[in-house]
Amino acid sequence: ESGEARRKKMATGQVRASHILIKHEGSRRKASWKDPDGRVISATTRDAAVRQLLALHDDIDSGKACFQDVAVRCSDCSSAKRGGDLGQFIFPPPSFPF
Repeated sequence: ESGEARRKKMATGQVRASHILIKHEGSRRKASWKDPDGRVISATTRDAAVRQLLALHDDIDSGKACFQDVAVRCSDCSSAKRGGDLGQFIFPPPSFPF
């Protein structure tokens, strides 16, 4: 999707978000769909998780890999089965009076 198409969508107030989550020993919940017992996650340092994410970012940014494919293969979030897609959100979020 082009930058112009994204800007038009943001102007309408809706954005779509995707992410790749790599859990580590400091994660609140040390289990995921691909590591149900949390053994790999518990042995992964925060620095190692950051290095992995940076390497994945480089592969995606250089065109060596597709974001959705990387999310399916590497993300610890259940959104991995949707290519990391978190769905649509209203942007900016409405403010609610107290």
